[in-house]
Amino acid sequence: MSFSIFPYLQIAALIFFFVQYYYIIKEEEGYLRKTYGKDYEDYTKSVPSLIPRLTAYKAENVEQPPFDSKEGLKSEKRTLQAFAIVSITIFLIWYIRRF
Repeated sequence: MSFSIFPYLQIAALIFFFVQYYYIIKEEEGYLRKTYGKDYEDYTKSVPSLIPRLTAYKAENVEQPPFDSKEGLKSEKRTLQAFAIVSITIFLIWYIRRF
């Protein structure tokens, strides 16, 4: 009975997440439209907002950098570190509570 409020907290957190990201996305899109104008409009017509596509976006007037997985992983270093720390912490909590 002590976790009876737990599902409601998850629902509230999910609603908060979607509301928060809705406003973040709108603010970023406004900034990008103001900064890049027509180039950004062309980009938004070719690329979905939330669900990424599996093919690269190609613009005729923009030189595309070559794909480099090492550089991609290097740029996501902090994200991967945070994911690893959270995963290890969850595992350790689970392991300690078994005893």
